[in-house]
Amino acid sequence: MEPSKTYDIFISYSRKDLDQVSAFVDILKQCIPTIDIWMDLKGIEAADEFDEEIIKAIDSSSYVIFAMSSNSNSVGEDSSKWTKKELVYAKNTGKRIIPILLPGAELSSWFLFEFGRVDCIDITSDVQMEKLLANLANWTGKTQAQQPPQAQPPIITQEKQALRDEAER
Repeated sequence: MEPSKTYDIFISYSRKDLDQVSAFVDILKQCIPTIDIWMDLKGIEAADEFDEEIIKAIDSSSYVIFAMSSNSNSVGEDSSKWTKKELVYAKNTGKRIIPILLPGAELSSWFLFEFGRVDCIDITSDVQMEKLLANLANWTGKTQAQQPPQAQPPIITQEKQALRDEAER
């Protein structure tokens, strides 16, 4: 039996936030080049069982980053049921969960109920991003690049996303 791959980080996010989360992951990889990250777009083959692959990826990861947004943290019909399942599973299996706030994200009552005491990282803050990068490098034992990026992550704001959505219609 072939040993399964291990990852430093599992990324939990809403597919509606793919551009923003991909930009964040690019920053992580630029700042910590050897970090191993699992995202569902790259980790699941077409014929694989989705839920089993998610479980296997979380089990094989040391940390879970939850990209919190109005898409991933909402309730009702627009909610991302997968992010909630991923977070509950990660919590129940003892994974360290690191919530990051995408622009415009607000804490939902569900998140506060489940994870109210967990510190949330505002990735639009240079100070908080630097702290997150240093912590991830320390926790994973990976070396941080000598010069972190000078500019903020190329995050797509809700206004830009609305313009994109409008242009696609």
